[in-house]
Parts: sequence; structure tokens; C-alpha cells
Amino acid sequence: MAGRGDGQTGDGIDTLKAATRLREEGGFSEKQATELVATFADGFVENLATKDDVEHLRADVEKLGRECRHHASAVLFDGEWSAGVRWMRVWR
Repeated sequence: MAGRGDGQTGDGIDTLKAATRLREEGGFSEKQATELVATFADGFVENLATKDDVEHLRADVEKLGRECRHHASAVLFDGEWSAGVRWMRVWR
């Protein structure tokens, strides 16, 4: 089965417990249960975001937010081409 040999994958999926349940409650053979759980665990782990993935995404979103605020303030306060500022000048 996928994992570290202790029934757990690196991401906390208890493959041993799942295989045991398939054997005891589902009537699967040892080989069937082991292969089924390994297949699902491998596919699940491949698509699971890690804490590092989430932190990188959080940093990217924060950076994007800063850039958007910077560009938005440049547009709002640039009297040369900002429609918002031109509109405000009309109403003074």
C-alpha cells in the first residue's frame, strides 16, 4: 500500500484501517482491499494540497492584493487619464 509502512500515508490517510475495514465489513480479499486502498490513496495524495502549497498560495494572493491596491490607487489619483478623477473634477 502507499505510505510509510505504518498504515499511514504522509498526509494522514490510514490505509491500514481502510483495508482492514474493506476485508472485515466488505468481504474483500486481502489483495483486493490492499490494491483498492493503495489506488485511491495514491490518487488522493497526488491531488492533495500540502501546508507549503497553501502558504505559497496565501503569499501569492497577498502579493496580488498589494499590487491591485497599488494600481487602483495609481488610477484613482492620476489626473491625466483617470475617469474617476476627471468625474470628481467636474463636480467641484
